Amino acid sequence: TSELILHLDLNLILYAKVVSSSSLVLTGKQHLLNINDNKKQVIQVLTSAGFIRINSSYYINPAFISEYKLKEQCVEFTNGISLPILKAFSQNLLNYLKAIDNKLLTNK
Repeated sequence: TSELILHLDLNLILYAKVVSSSSLVLTGKQHLLNINDNKKQVIQVLTSAGFIRINSSYYINPAFISEYKLKEQCVEFTNGISLPILKAFSQNLLNYLKAIDNKLLTNK
């Protein structure tokens, strides 16, 4: 099982980069953690906690989004970090943001 990620407070994670051998997780306190758990199990934990996939590797916590820049196809977090969104994954995030708060969407 994904022991380490299950013991983390998922509400504190801004995003996770999930790759084949490990996952990098950035928390709101700027801690970068390397998790050597099964990729499928990490993804299952993240998605069940409401994380949204934005490209082939990144899953984001929508609670930390400060802005979704439509033209630039990137999302900016409350700490100033930006990540690119692939078009193939943008509709899920767009639907989520429209449902909760249109103020996060900009034409930048």
